[in-house]
Amino acid sequence: MASFVDRFALDLVLAGERDDVLRLLEATDREDPPLSVLVTRLLIEVPYPDAIRAGHLFDAAETAASATAYSPWHVLLAALERFRPPIPGAGSASRPLVPLNDGEAREMRRRSLPVDLVCLGAEAWEQERAGNARDAIRLLDAVAESARSAGLAWLYLQVAELAVTVAVRSGDWDRARVLEDDLASFAERPQPGLLGRVRDGAAIVRAARRYQQALPVDDDELSRVISGDRNSAATGLRVPAQMMRLLPRLDEPADAGRAVETVTELLRHSGRRYPRLVGCSLLRLVDHYVAAGDRDTAEDVTAFAADVLGAGALELDLARHILAGRDESTAAALLAALERSHRAWHPGAPVGAWLLLAESTSLAQGGLRHRYLAKAVSSSRRHRTIRPFLARSFAGARLLAEAPPASRTDSWSALILERTSGWTDAISSTPPLTLTARELDVLQDLPTHHGIAAIAARHHLSVNTVKTHLRSIYLKLDVNDRSGAVDRARREGIL
Repeated sequence: MASFVDRFALDLVLAGERDDVLRLLEATDREDPPLSVLVTRLLIEVPYPDAIRAGHLFDAAETAASATAYSPWHVLLAALERFRPPIPGAGSASRPLVPLNDGEAREMRRRSLPVDLVCLGAEAWEQERAGNARDAIRLLDAVAESARSAGLAWLYLQVAELAVTVAVRSGDWDRARVLEDDLASFAERPQPGLLGRVRDGAAIVRAARRYQQALPVDDDELSRVISGDRNSAATGLRVPAQMMRLLPRLDEPADAGRAVETVTELLRHSGRRYPRLVGCSLLRLVDHYVAAGDRDTAEDVTAFAADVLGAGALELDLARHILAGRDESTAAALLAALERSHRAWHPGAPVGAWLLLAESTSLAQGGLRHRYLAKAVSSSRRHRTIRPFLARSFAGARLLAEAPPASRTDSWSALILERTSGWTDAISSTPPLTLTARELDVLQDLPTHHGIAAIAARHHLSVNTVKTHLRSIYLKLDVNDRSGAVDRARREGIL
């Protein structure tokens, strides 16, 4: 059985046939598995969501390699070491890496295209970590194309996704969009012969693309991925599939509360392995918690995201703007971040930032609001994402629908309005001013002329929390002060 693994496992894994390979591995010696079996398991478990398990596999493989004659499996192990994840909090020292271009390794690579492609992918990852993102992307793009041509579909998906990640981390969004378009084209093309793992990976890519374009995702397809991965969570498909089912529900008023809690727990458990998913959901989570009066959780979620995304991420500027009640200082910081070469983890971040600025601008500054909205539409077209217009109770879609007709005559604005009309039409019968229960409580006290401290004591809130509620009330009523809020609320019949 081990000889069969030696001969066929690599091609089967890289093509995406995980299940047959796992059955082969189960039939081998569990007490003292050979190097080929251990490296095959390491290949199957990329990108190593379970760092501790991966560490044990790497240690066992290194032990087996030291007692085995040099082979292509040694070269593959050396390549995979480049992707070995650190154990959080363990403080493990960096390990010396085995060269991939010495005489023996070069000969093994020359004899095997799959071995060479895995090594080239590892070398590209090293280039990215050394700060050479442009060459890393070019090399990964070449490896992806070769893998696709060779029928190594799973390797293609892994390398193409890695290329997108490198482009995003380097701030090259135009390149990231081209790479994502190629990846989505592969995933959306009817391919009945796709093997299990590749089929599941393609389902997640399709769902991500449809989510960004404000189209319904296939819940049944994602449920199949989740249930199929239930006993093999280390393969890394289950969490993205769960998130792709949950993310659209964050924009559904009826489901948002339950979805927010589930997403928060899922990200706290696994988010460090999926920073793009953290970035994609952060604004919605913080906005929900602030609106619900749970500022402590909103701040905890933002602190966690800062640890995952790193300083300077645009998503953090958006979260801080919400936490500060959309005041002028954070608006200025958000605008400065957009105007410099900002770094973001997902394409909706710059779109959402322009929409937040437009939403935070009063009606008296109509020209500025329309300029910000035009920036949001332009950024949405560039990044091919419509989803940000549905965030925060469809605020962006409403702004666009209410904009002067002359400012939304282009085809992309029309597409945004078409894609979002199903959501906005569904709530068109509800009052346009949707204050939370706590905001309504605070609003009732505004005509009494009680001070903020008295209102805070009355509702058992902190003064800062009441100030946050007041900012939100003024924003939603589109007024600048307390008296304006009372007048507008009375006109609308909510006071």
